[in-house]
Amino acid sequence: KFVLTYPLGDGSLSERLRKRMSVSTALDYAEQLLEALAYAHEQRIVHCDVKPDNVILFDTHRVRLADFGIAKVAQKTLKGRGTGTVGYMAPEQAMGKPTMRSDVFSMGLIIYRMLTGWWPEWPYEWPFPGYERLRGKVSPELIRFLRKATDVDQRKRYRDAVQMLEAFNKARLA
Repeated sequence: KFVLTYPLGDGSLSERLRKRMSVSTALDYAEQLLEALAYAHEQRIVHCDVKPDNVILFDTHRVRLADFGIAKVAQKTLKGRGTGTVGYMAPEQAMGKPTMRSDVFSMGLIIYRMLTGWWPEWPYEWPFPGYERLRGKVSPELIRFLRKATDVDQRKRYRDAVQMLEAFNKARLA
């Protein structure tokens, strides 16, 4: 038998999103999540279910991306059955064609929600609800970053979380 053990977290990001979050905390969590997803993408793994319930928080202000249960190893054409969670699923993933860009979309929605408290919903038309709050909190570069990450047209998004992380770090410093 093979057994994996992990320290218990203090809860999920979903639970934490019930109350306000500072911009610095949101950006810190975003960076950690992007680093984790970038690592998965470097290993050619598409998570397929990036959502706040799958982010575990620890008392040291650390987060971990969890539940790779429906993750797929990327191939030339990755096929699925629209698996994932409605509300955080990219349009192409809902059609059964998840890619790394689908994870980028989901991560963009999570970062947007952490920064604004609003959860964008289909049809995902920009500006999302809470946009005015976002404009008052972050730089125009970070807004452009989020808009690109959550574009309905997957060809206009970051190709993977590695590219997304690089763009995030540049936008965060601007």
